[in-house]
Amino acid sequence: MVAVIGVLLYPANSSGGLPDRACWGSIDAAVLENAAPQQGDWHVKESTDQWGDPTCTLRKGSWEADVTVMKTPLRSHLWWQLGSASLGGDLPGMVKPGAHRTDGWLDLPQCGDRLVNANVPAADVNDAASADLTARLLLAVGNTRASGCGGAPFPVPAAFDWDATARPHQIVTDPCGITGLPAAGNGGAGGLVQVGRLDPHAAVSRCSVLREDESAGDAVAGPGLFAVTVVRDRATLDALSPTGIRTSVTVTPGASPAFTDEDLRYDRDGVTELSCGPERRYVHVITTGSDADYTASKRAALNAIAAGMNCG
Repeated sequence: MVAVIGVLLYPANSSGGLPDRACWGSIDAAVLENAAPQQGDWHVKESTDQWGDPTCTLRKGSWEADVTVMKTPLRSHLWWQLGSASLGGDLPGMVKPGAHRTDGWLDLPQCGDRLVNANVPAADVNDAASADLTARLLLAVGNTRASGCGGAPFPVPAAFDWDATARPHQIVTDPCGITGLPAAGNGGAGGLVQVGRLDPHAAVSRCSVLREDESAGDAVAGPGLFAVTVVRDRATLDALSPTGIRTSVTVTPGASPAFTDEDLRYDRDGVTELSCGPERRYVHVITTGSDADYTASKRAALNAIAAGMNCG
């Protein structure tokens, strides 16, 4: 890896074509192929930001993408809004597609206290393209850093299922696979849509419920009607949340959890921990509506997540 001090600005190559092994020797040229539609030469700038974190800018014409290796814990207020679509599997990261730019993060447990952030322009035609590029930049830089820390690199998926995780889908019953959500009755004449999904095997996942006339961006900026974020690994939670575990609930196989009033309160920037044998789930729930709606929503979400845990 290159130790960057100050600013290092250079053309991608002598012809201004696709950069190869850009950003600290991390990003293969194939990752950037067809990423930028504008005419012009590629330029790469490696520097450090105001917090001393290494950052890299990839630019071609007016198109510009940024990758930063951040120190953790982030202690980020509203950390559960940092992503809306899981990278999938054991990858501890998410992307957040937006109207103008797509943001994403990938925790690096191999390095103990590092996380990669990537931010790219939204694609004009194919909204999955910017999510795909964000994910591949995260993995390219993340794996280079992980190897430098002496850890194993993450597996790189051949493809990402953004259709299931990042795009709205109409809901017929049981939003997010959760029975008994008050939000299920709040769609009005337009019905409901779901963005994201809860994946019991993913390192992190998020699912939101919106009215059909709301945009997917509403699920990112806030809860819509309902949103639940689930983190499987304590290290990932600690990298993001400023307050960590607010309350803990023991899950018993074959029985519904017994919740106290404290368990069903709003966690703010913390989480409710579900504990079952060696398994842990760290859950954050947010809703619109009354306090009673929130309590009912959180109870339903925790019950659904607990039912999917492996307590063996």
